[in-house]
Amino acid sequence: MRRYVRQTRLAEIGDAGQARLAAHTVALGGDGFARWLEDRYLTQAGVMLRAPRGQGEAAPVDVGALGLTHPAAREVAEGAIRALAELRAGLGIGRSTS
Repeated sequence: MRRYVRQTRLAEIGDAGQARLAAHTVALGGDGFARWLEDRYLTQAGVMLRAPRGQGEAAPVDVGALGLTHPAAREVAEGAIRALAELRAGLGIGRSTS
């Protein structure tokens, strides 16, 4: 876990959160650069990746509200948002407690 020492020093993650990330398994969505970016972010965070989802199986990500018009910028945003959503799921952030 030495590789993730900076993350574990964060109160929001700590050793327990890093263990949850390591146990979290994700199938990548999207395609092209968005998929590559999602892969990089999740791998660097210590999330385990499994076989990718098939084309069209990825949860839709709406980046329209960001006002991005260039296709490459939209692709970066899509990959980053998808990765962030998976990190939040792996840490148990945003789950309903009711």
